[in-house]
Amino acid sequence: MKRNINSITHATADYLMGVMVAAAPWIVLYYNDYTATRISVVYAALILVMTFFTRFEGGFVRIIPYKVHLAIDMIAGIAFILLPWLLGLSSAATWTMSILGLIAVMTTMASEKRAYKGFEEPYYKPQTPEGDTLITKHN
Repeated sequence: MKRNINSITHATADYLMGVMVAAAPWIVLYYNDYTATRISVVYAALILVMTFFTRFEGGFVRIIPYKVHLAIDMIAGIAFILLPWLLGLSSAATWTMSILGLIAVMTTMASEKRAYKGFEEPYYKPQTPEGDTLITKHN
């Protein structure tokens, strides 16, 4: 499969997906299904926090490697598809969560595996009291 989504587009999609997933219970009107609402809000928080901390253009703290971000995106997206079916949630919640999870999985599958050059190293490099950097780049 050709990967057409670069890391900048992926970051934008993640932030949009986080907002959409968080708002879905109220937009699609399954907010009275407590379990579905809680799953949606937790998944949205995972997306937004993980994106904020990922080492790519959309990350602000840049601690999580981009490949780890993609792996978590894939696992969480699959879980978001399966959970409503396994838990027997309402029809509105099940279909909404499955469609949004499928979009997340497809976006991850179509995303390039590397961020643009310059984002391989963390934004913040912890140092020893002597000033030596603990994280070094290995070639």
